[in-house]
Amino acid sequence: NMNSPTLVEILLRFGGDPDIQDRTGNSFFFIAIHKNSDELLNLAIRSGANPFLVRRIGGSEENAIDLAMIAGASHKYIDILRAYRDSL
Repeated sequence: NMNSPTLVEILLRFGGDPDIQDRTGNSFFFIAIHKNSDELLNLAIRSGANPFLVRRIGGSEENAIDLAMIAGASHKYIDILRAYRDSL
């Protein structure tokens, strides 16, 4: 369950893939933004998860930065994701 930071951290420690996507294309970053969770977002960054994984919604594609802007996430999340992107 990617809603629990503790469980996610344990899974990652034992080799879990931070870039795994569910059947709808949601990745770790998508869930962190959707849940508006600082803890999950920071864990995603520390684990090296890819914020540029794409999910397809209808005929369009979006990545975590797109979702943060569309969902009206706090500017803090958008700034964190952009800084992370620029550091790569």
